[in-house]
Amino acid sequence: MRKETLFLFAIIVVILDQISKYLILSKIGINNKLVIFNWLHLTVTMNEGIVFGMFKGANLIFIFITLILLGFILLFYEKIPKGNSLIISFGLILGGGLGNLIDRLIHGAVIDFINFQIWPIFNLADAAITIGVILAIIKLWKE
Repeated sequence: MRKETLFLFAIIVVILDQISKYLILSKIGINNKLVIFNWLHLTVTMNEGIVFGMFKGANLIFIFITLILLGFILLFYEKIPKGNSLIISFGLILGGGLGNLIDRLIHGAVIDFINFQIWPIFNLADAAITIGVILAIIKLWKE
C-alpha cells in the first residue's frame, strides 16, 4: 500500500462528508428531522461542542486543537512504513478531522445528522474518525 493512500482516503472522506452535509441541510434543514426507520432518523443539529455536544462555546479552541492534531498526523505520515495499515487509519482520521474543521470554519459548529436513537447524533466525519482510531488501536495492539 502506497503512503499516498492516506491522502486519498482523507480526500474521499472530506468529499463524502461535505456532500452529505450539504444535501442534509438543503433537503431537511437545521433542527428538522426525517424518519428513515424507527431506529434511524436524520436529525439535523449544529454541534457547537465536541463529542456528545460537550464543551459548547469553545469553537476557536477546537479549531486550534484540530489543527494541531492534524499537524501531528502530517508529521507522523513520513514515519509510517510503506504498506502499513496505519495509512488507512490516519487517512480516515485526517479526512474526518478536516471535514469537521470545514464545518467549524464555515458554520461555527459541526453539522451532525445521523441519529440511531440510542446514541448521540453524529456525522460521516465522526464515523471516519472513530473507525480510524479503532483500526489504529487494533494495529498497534497487535504489534
